Amino acid sequence: MAVLDTFDSKWKIVAKRTIAEPTPRTPFQGPRFGIYDYDVVPAEASDSPALVSTQRSIKKPLIAFRKVRS
Repeated sequence: MAVLDTFDSKWKIVAKRTIAEPTPRTPFQGPRFGIYDYDVVPAEASDSPALVSTQRSIKKPLIAFRKVRS
């Protein structure tokens, strides 16, 4: 996912940070997919430029999620 992508038709990504870079497969270990942290805002509200600029100045995201593979 990239910045300004919309998912679940409800959320728009406004910032993306890399927590851990992806690594390729080695003979002894499988590949590790990257770990990313996203800042999102509601999709309807993200169309107004005032809210987007306000969200960028706030350090704490509205929602954060990480995909964990088992």
